[in-house]
Amino acid sequence: MNTTLLRALAVVAVGSVVLTGSSAAAPRTGVSHAPADLSDLLNDYHGRVLILLLGRDGCPGTAKATAALNQYVSSRPERVSVVRLNVPLPKETLKPTSDTKRLFPYFVDTGRKIAGKLEFFYYPTLYVFDGQGKQRYVGGCDKDKIATMVWEILAEKPGARKKIYTLPMPAVGKPAPAFSGNTLTGKAVTRVSLTKKRGLLMLFARTSCPFSAADIPQFKDIAGRLGDKGVGVVVVNQQEELSTIKPVYEEKCAGVPVIWDRGGKTCKSFGVDAVPFFFLLNKDGKIVNRRSFTHMAAINSINVMLGLKAEKPRFKPTEGG
Repeated sequence: MNTTLLRALAVVAVGSVVLTGSSAAAPRTGVSHAPADLSDLLNDYHGRVLILLLGRDGCPGTAKATAALNQYVSSRPERVSVVRLNVPLPKETLKPTSDTKRLFPYFVDTGRKIAGKLEFFYYPTLYVFDGQGKQRYVGGCDKDKIATMVWEILAEKPGARKKIYTLPMPAVGKPAPAFSGNTLTGKAVTRVSLTKKRGLLMLFARTSCPFSAADIPQFKDIAGRLGDKGVGVVVVNQQEELSTIKPVYEEKCAGVPVIWDRGGKTCKSFGVDAVPFFFLLNKDGKIVNRRSFTHMAAINSINVMLGLKAEKPRFKPTEGG
């Protein structure tokens, strides 16, 4: 169903109108206090679709997601609110921002009370709640995907089944899904064939994602470090054309197997819709760790699995990420 038709259905179903200009950017009237907890936040926006971004100043991903939401609020439906929570690192204290150019409310999640309730564990993460406070989505921030999702939620008829938009993600400690595919060189591979005697690191990416693109040379660095450690490395490229991705990986990641996940089957089976992301599997194919990719996070996870470093838990993962 296209976006135009979804908007028409939403107007009929809930009588909403599209706001434009500065009025769309204004926070909901009467909601200016920092929420004490998740229940307080959801009560403040009861009856409205709430788009909630959990991030942190200084995080490039948060800046990108905030910019996307700034664009979205200029045409959002009337019964939709956008809020950003600045989440401190554990044991960190953040002060309220004084940025006057923001286009939607910013609050500090003091003590990580809301982040903890949502089991948040990587910056940034976007959550979508319907008007009854039910969580319908958690994951990455894609402006077009958000717009379609919101119009579908607004168009729902009373009593209809509520669609959950989050891809279910296999949990740490559980067996990873089996998969098969072809590398950019045409070689057929499976999870079993890629796993070495001590495990497998799966790196999910898109060449069109600026963060993934910046990390691709680091994929090669990690693969080089693991050459004699008994851990395999594979890149799973998420739904892009072969002619577009092949030159990029050949230049920046030569020697590392890359699966061309054209239809997104492998990404979907692992619940990945926001990249870069990684899964670390042990030799038996069980998930040791999963999270958004940084060079340090991947190396630390591998060192913990190999017994070279003690684990320091940071955030509790959920099925959404």
